[in-house]
Amino acid sequence: MERILVGKILRAHGLLGSVRVFPLIDDIESLTKLKHVFIEDSPATVVKVVPYKDYAYVTFSTITDRNQADMLMGKSLYAYKDEVHLHEGQYFIDDVIGCEVRLDDGTLLGKLCEIMTGPMIADIYVVDMDGKSCRFPFVKKLDAKVDVNEKTITLSQKAFDEVVLYDD
Repeated sequence: MERILVGKILRAHGLLGSVRVFPLIDDIESLTKLKHVFIEDSPATVVKVVPYKDYAYVTFSTITDRNQADMLMGKSLYAYKDEVHLHEGQYFIDDVIGCEVRLDDGTLLGKLCEIMTGPMIADIYVVDMDGKSCRFPFVKKLDAKVDVNEKTITLSQKAFDEVVLYDD
């Protein structure tokens, strides 16, 4: 089964082995549904997940004290891809990278080569246009039609022209 990165362990939390996790998936609530994860390559059973602001506090069955939790700082948290719940209109980054990006007037822009995520309002999509590139925020007004099976993304040409930034 394919694993995906779902979070990064930031530090220990409390004395009983909980850790603070920065989620790398859009919906923190999805973390609460995970029962089995991997800390790097080691399997771990999740006992409890408490979302708090932009983080989650996670307790594992085998991590029972602060010293053990301290050893996990900086480690990556993975889950089986098919166990991570996505809402309608959400996609895994690796499923959309490589998609052909077109405008609704039929213009082919190129292939999606990168998605920049972070604390900004919208993810930034980067499209490779045969050696040149463009970037745009993936916002609702683009009226995006994403088909991960056909590997295509179609955008509103008018909205795209308003938000695109072409690299020199």
